[in-house]
Formats: sequence, structure tokens, C-alpha cells
Amino acid sequence: MKSSITYVLLFFATATTLSQSNADRQSILTLCLNQTEMVIAQHINAEGETVVPVVTNTSIPNTLTVSYFETPIVFLTEQEILAMQLSAYLKFEHFAIVSPTQAQATFVYNCSGDCNSRRYVLEFKKYTNDWSISSNQTSEIK
Repeated sequence: MKSSITYVLLFFATATTLSQSNADRQSILTLCLNQTEMVIAQHINAEGETVVPVVTNTSIPNTLTVSYFETPIVFLTEQEILAMQLSAYLKFEHFAIVSPTQAQATFVYNCSGDCNSRRYVLEFKKYTNDWSISSNQTSEIK
């Protein structure tokens, strides 16, 4: 009887940890999506272009589509905006919650058109209940 009680307690402890990890994973991936637009915009702007990136989900697992177009978009029709768009894919290569307060996500930005593909490594830290990016490293893929 004692061993079955221990097993049940262990099961509940494990289930709680897993659900916390899934919630943390979702929080970090959401944060990653929100920050990705800013990160990509910074790097593209560093190349002398002014763009507005828009991140959307795709049907490909672990992949996001990033469409971006030159600004300003004032007075442009939808067809003109679509004609200006270039597409890119963000593919998550690696994701790990390293500790209860640290995590890491690595993803590749593969782009078509006149731009360079890059690999991003984002480090996350948890302060109180909120995750935030603690560092962001970028390397160009040749």
C-alpha cells in the first residue's frame, strides 16, 4: 500500500512539472514570436532597408512565415503590398528549458530574395512569473 501511495504522489509531482514546462514553453515561444519581428527588423534595417516584418504561422511543423515589405505602406493597395512582399521561414532548430528560470531557443531565418539567411540563438530568463529575453546572438549563414 505504501508503494502505491508513493507512486501516485510521484505521478502528480511529475504531471505538475510537465504542465509547468508546457506553459513555460508556450510563454517563451509566444515571446519569441513577439520579439522576432523586432529582431528581424533591426537586422534588415542595419542593411539599409526599411521594412515591416509580419510573422504568421504555417502548416509546416515548427515553422513560421515572415513576410516583410518596404515602408511606408500608406495609400498602397493590397495588390501592391503583396507584389512587394518577400517571404522567409523561421524554423526552430532547438528549444530547451535549461532550468526553472532559464531557457534557450535556436531558430533559422531562411529567406528568399535579396537578403541573407541567419541563425538566431535567444536566451531567456524568468523573473518572478514572467519570461524575458536575456541575450540574443545572430550569425549569418553562408
